[in-house]
Amino acid sequence: MLKWFLARKSKHGETYKGRVFPPRFHPSPFSASGHGGKLMDFVCSEQYFMYHKALFANDIDAAEKILSLGHLNSMEMKMIGRGLKMSNSQINKWNEASSDIMREAVYRKFEQNAELRKFLFFSHGTRNVEASPTDRIWGIGMPIEHKDAANPLKWMGANRLGAILDDVREQLWNDSRFEKERHEVQSEIIRKQKNFLESFQ
Repeated sequence: MLKWFLARKSKHGETYKGRVFPPRFHPSPFSASGHGGKLMDFVCSEQYFMYHKALFANDIDAAEKILSLGHLNSMEMKMIGRGLKMSNSQINKWNEASSDIMREAVYRKFEQNAELRKFLFFSHGTRNVEASPTDRIWGIGMPIEHKDAANPLKWMGANRLGAILDDVREQLWNDSRFEKERHEVQSEIIRKQKNFLESFQ
């Protein structure tokens, strides 16, 4: 089942197109700041996210356990994060910081992985949406097949992750380091559009 889909804007509103998108558990090694600002290696964005959640809970053992797991154990990372014992104060601080932490993970992942970055660039001009029926925070709270999935006004979730992907994509798209990639993607999009139009002639 597709978890991700893209919404392309048009003069008639928004038309949604299903598309597979690498999830948070997708193996994508990157380096980012860890405990005490030390540069550390992570195997996926979910590991980075849950590692920092463990730090917020002051559970160093859990943080180290999460770091010891490979990307094939990403669900175990998630379960460790969900099982953390946190005070109300810690939970409130985590809720305030979690979006920024996820954004940092997503940014570093796409900044340091050319193949994934190009994939993200191909979504330029579209809207990234996590069509997850079970997630009302990071997703829209409904599957792509739902009759209201194409209507943001009726979404049952905040789609935080989709918004973060859009924001990170635009930042990287305008980064001079990736100007060549941007032009390559633009040329490819134009070529495909041309082939599509020519198919009607």
